[in-house]
Amino acid sequence: MSNIDWSKLITKEMKETQRVIALMGEVIADQSRRKKIADDAIQPLQDDHDTGDADDAGEALLIAWKRYRSALAKIQLQPGYPTAVEWPVPPA
Repeated sequence: MSNIDWSKLITKEMKETQRVIALMGEVIADQSRRKKIADDAIQPLQDDHDTGDADDAGEALLIAWKRYRSALAKIQLQPGYPTAVEWPVPPA
């Protein structure tokens, strides 16, 4: 009779899977935080656009923030995700 409880065996692959799952959670949380920043920047610019109050600089900034937000939504498509994420640069 063996004293080993094989049902509690943790393999190297299981540890790696757990590491990737934890990393994915961190990346998704960071992605959500960055998206919230973009949403908060876009809203007043979009309001100005919708009401006709936007100038050329505001229109350009609105487009830049929307492109940034779009790039954020696509990080899962990057090769190496989630271990190697290349975050887009927010507009200045």
